[in-house]
Amino acid sequence: MSNALKDCLSRQNATERKNFLAVCRLNIQTLCDEAGISGVIDDNSDNLLNFCNAIENLLCHRYRVQNKKHLGTADGIVYWEFLKLACKSVPYNCIQKINTMDHVKTLRGKGRAWIRMALMEKRLSEYFSVALMEDTVLKRFYDHGSFMLNEEAHILANVLTALNSVDFSLCLRSNTFDLAVVYSVDYTPFLKYPISDKQLDLEEALIRMERNRTQNDASSTCSGHTSTISERELSAEEELAKLKRQMKIVVDQKAYLEEILHLREVKCTELTQQLLQWDEQAEKEKSLSDSIIVELQGQLAECQIRNRQLQDQTDRGSSNGLQEMDPVLARNRNSLSLQRPSEDLSSKGVDVVAQMDRNGFCSRSSSDQSVKHSASDQSVRRSTETMITRTSSTSGSTSRPRAKSGFSKQRSKLQKQDKFIR
Repeated sequence: MSNALKDCLSRQNATERKNFLAVCRLNIQTLCDEAGISGVIDDNSDNLLNFCNAIENLLCHRYRVQNKKHLGTADGIVYWEFLKLACKSVPYNCIQKINTMDHVKTLRGKGRAWIRMALMEKRLSEYFSVALMEDTVLKRFYDHGSFMLNEEAHILANVLTALNSVDFSLCLRSNTFDLAVVYSVDYTPFLKYPISDKQLDLEEALIRMERNRTQNDASSTCSGHTSTISERELSAEEELAKLKRQMKIVVDQKAYLEEILHLREVKCTELTQQLLQWDEQAEKEKSLSDSIIVELQGQLAECQIRNRQLQDQTDRGSSNGLQEMDPVLARNRNSLSLQRPSEDLSSKGVDVVAQMDRNGFCSRSSSDQSVKHSASDQSVRRSTETMITRTSSTSGSTSRPRAKSGFSKQRSKLQKQDKFIR
């Protein structure tokens, strides 16, 4: 492509962008004037239809066709796909409402319904401002030189704020939304701006004033009378112009205040929604903490019950163990009682032998008596030995080891004494 052709195309695109911006500005002005007269704008307004067609045409300006099947046709220019992605970040948007409409079948019809719903919501400027911040989405759907990729789009977004003070009552169930027709913009109303009755009266008054001036110059006799009339007319016209200027200032101030009020209302609704969300979150957290506390209390009660049951079981087990051990202790006591008589007998036998030893040792001191009583002492010793052996045999294994060792020592002592006496 040559440079001359590129320059020609760029100038053509710039001219189209300027035309779109100028037409939208004029349309917005006519809508504001119409709203000041009728109060509410409905579907019967020609200015409204022309404005919607202008918005649709600028959204389709150098739109990049996403489906290659529709290249070169008007079917591929469906800006609804762009609006869905670019305006989804707008809080409380109407994208979902448009998608759920049953009577609107085509994507082009959904885009037209979106323009009218945004006007009724008084948020068309907000949608445009948010969409223009999505650079990646804009470059995906629009070619270089399009209206949406240039400065004119940002200017239009600011100009659209004037429509926030206009009330629209539109029907979204029109059968013409799905028609595959690109409507043209009507420029004829703006080639000659409609003049109001007040402006006509002003022009007529000026014409009359000029005529009166000529008549005053022609007739010198009626100069005084005509001069008073002209002065009155001039004063009236000046007052009228002054009132018009004041009315324009008041209208502009009203639009500005309504815009600020709308922004404040939007901010207030956002804050109230956020506050409600925080309240709901706090209630949920409170209910969750209450449920956790109740659950922990239940677990604590269960643990206490289990501890009591375990303590009762341990008490019962200890009492049963003592009861089982009582018979064993009783048997041990009985066995000890049986062992004690044998030990007593053995100890008695040892004492007898010791006594006999003492008696024998005393008898040895007297030599006379030792010979006489030797035989009797031997018989007594034998009898005591036999008695001790019997007691030791009866006691058996129940006698203690210490008793046995003592008896053996006593016996060895007796044997030594017998040898000495012999």
